[in-house]
Amino acid sequence: GRRITLSAQRTGSVVAIVIDDTGPGMPRKARENLFAAFRGSARSGGTGLGLAIARELVIAHGGTIALVEKPGPGTMFRVEIPDRPVALDDWRARA
Repeated sequence: GRRITLSAQRTGSVVAIVIDDTGPGMPRKARENLFAAFRGSARSGGTGLGLAIARELVIAHGGTIALVEKPGPGTMFRVEIPDRPVALDDWRARA
């Protein structure tokens, strides 16, 4: 079956979370609008909201999310967030 692996590592003041699966991977065309609401769905019948919402949540915590290129099947994302809360003013400046 398919497997999803989560790993986390703290380096300095940043926590990096890697989400890796062994599914069929993401079509190249789907990568163009990956984090765009209503346009990023890679599967038929999807709304394209999942990764758009994930991105907004990560940004709200002062972090980043990115698709990681990897050999073979599957999809991998890397999320980096600070290990301390982001001040509300800092978050508003990023929005």
